Amino acid sequence: RIQVALASSTTEAYDSVQGHLSKAEKEAIKLIDELISDPTLQPDRYTINLALIPFLHAQRRDEIWHLLEKFYHSNMSSNNVKIITSGFEAFLNTLVKHGEVDFAREIFESFLLPEPMRKIRVIESKPKQRMQLSNEVKVMKLEATSYSTKDQQQQPPYGALKRPSPSTRHFNILLGGYSKSYQSALLRSKNAIFQDVNGTSNKNTLNFESRDDEAVSKPIDHLVEARKAYKLLDIMLEIGVPLDGFSLSSLMSFPSTTEQITALWKRIEPELNTDLNPAAYRSIITAYGRVGDASSASVVFEEMVRVCGNRGRSIECWNVLLGALAYRRDGEDGSEVLDVENAAASQMVKLTTGDSTYVNSDGTSNHKIAASDN
Repeated sequence: RIQVALASSTTEAYDSVQGHLSKAEKEAIKLIDELISDPTLQPDRYTINLALIPFLHAQRRDEIWHLLEKFYHSNMSSNNVKIITSGFEAFLNTLVKHGEVDFAREIFESFLLPEPMRKIRVIESKPKQRMQLSNEVKVMKLEATSYSTKDQQQQPPYGALKRPSPSTRHFNILLGGYSKSYQSALLRSKNAIFQDVNGTSNKNTLNFESRDDEAVSKPIDHLVEARKAYKLLDIMLEIGVPLDGFSLSSLMSFPSTTEQITALWKRIEPELNTDLNPAAYRSIITAYGRVGDASSASVVFEEMVRVCGNRGRSIECWNVLLGALAYRRDGEDGSEVLDVENAAASQMVKLTTGDSTYVNSDGTSNHKIAASDN
């Protein structure tokens, strides 16, 4: 019934500015409250997953923590570790899908990280603001929940029971969320730079005095998202969770220079749990193309074909390479699209004939060493 209620309205959506709930969300919350108030019923992972977004929109975050903690503790007492890990996978996915990446990160760190990194929930009479993440992984306090001290003391001791550990999938959900939020913040940053308060474009003059504080701060938003993702990668590597192609693809959204791309690839490569697939290679090619490094993009394409065989020669792979070869970095104003024939033809000929010497668009030749050759 809750799921039907949430799906019943497609025209009325949540108003994030005014905080108005949709009719469907109000109906869903009513049903969830009825279920929670029934002492004979216990909300399961499906109920909690459906409640996450309506409760967030209704400013009932403390009750979300309460539901999550009861779910965690009840399943830990029964040693249902698989249910916990799959349940939190669904919770994180739902939150990230709706743009709540930071809240998903808080939940992830509170319930799935090893004890030294795990956030501590403190029971106090007055709520406290959540602390912002610092440059290092720290044990941090969270605001009080509707749990009382008595509730906390009644939780069963786990003894030697195995606590759930974060999986590659848990990390990938968050990394994918940061990748999307980074792209959105980057677009906002560009708009803040190239538009004045009246909405007119001006690429030559920046008039920060005519903007409000929010507009001035927007150009650094995307860097904040990148730092969050890199910090998550540090945690992933520190506790030994293997990376896969999706991890790499998400992380390749952030580097802004050839050196950064190569360094990130070399850092990740030893931690991968499998050979890269074409999708992961395409993300590296796209990254090199984005910073105007067509030669390195070509070298990566060559490695992709060698590792993936015919799968690396699909039309999608060729299109990604063509896109990388058709762009160059044009000073600080961004990327300028070039004629694919003139800019890429010579390199494509060398690539398809197996010659390892690449010809630049200015007629000079070189062999740019990509990450795989270092």
